[in-house]
Amino acid sequence: MNIDNYNALLAICAQHGWETIITHLSDIRLSSHTNKRLQFESNFEEIIEHAWQEKVRSAQEAGRRVPTNDDMVLVEHISLDYSSPQGVVAFDTSLTDYKHYTCLPHVDQTRRACVLATAGLLIFNHRGEPTYVFASRNKNVSYDGGTIETPPAGYLKASLLGEEQCTEPLFRNLQLEFEEEIGLSRQHILRSVPLSVMLYGRYFDERTKKSYCFSDVTADYALIVDTNETELRDAFARIDKSGLEHSQQHFVHHSELSDFVKAHQNNLVPRAKAALYHYLKLTRNDPIAF
Repeated sequence: MNIDNYNALLAICAQHGWETIITHLSDIRLSSHTNKRLQFESNFEEIIEHAWQEKVRSAQEAGRRVPTNDDMVLVEHISLDYSSPQGVVAFDTSLTDYKHYTCLPHVDQTRRACVLATAGLLIFNHRGEPTYVFASRNKNVSYDGGTIETPPAGYLKASLLGEEQCTEPLFRNLQLEFEEEIGLSRQHILRSVPLSVMLYGRYFDERTKKSYCFSDVTADYALIVDTNETELRDAFARIDKSGLEHSQQHFVHHSELSDFVKAHQNNLVPRAKAALYHYLKLTRNDPIAF
């Protein structure tokens, strides 16, 4: 794309609303984990439980997917190592659950459950041109600040931290999300490049006209994938759509990326804008070299 389109695209994506903890990094890892669980005083736990039951009831009445109270990985501490030209970030973690994570912002915004997630920006080669994968979110899933995102993305599965064989749970989680949301095996991932670690704090929900606070720490990667549009469409068509977050895929060539983002800038979820921003800054409008 020409320099004017590149700068315009950067300007749009820079307004993503996330706090960047670190970018230009060489590695993202877990340094320690404990199974200690987030717990508050009994009367406050009762308030959280009541809010959770209301959330479940609301989903049932609206015909939306009913939330399940899965375990989640709680971020206790983040360490940054700048001793090398590219930084390294490490997490110390413990446990919480979806009930505490999702209800705390509604009952007391001074208390947060800051959970860990992974996300990827998928890139494949189409006749020598980088092509990016976007997806429209289903209407029955929770609002996330927009309706178009860059899959795969998902909270770090707490079960991975108990697997002795799993030495890289963050990347393993990304592989699982790739298989679940894209429908291809992890062998299609040629390489991964860490883009950034970001903290997402607040978004405005156009549906409810309310502002919500959340605390997601997301490890964001660019995923270089060996595939093509036909293979991706076929794989997506085979996925069981009953619990899937996405209803449609979009394939955007690099030469069309500026026009796509301009057309959908009000519908892109904040994380997608942030991932694109860090990717564009890293590649400096030369994605082939990337």
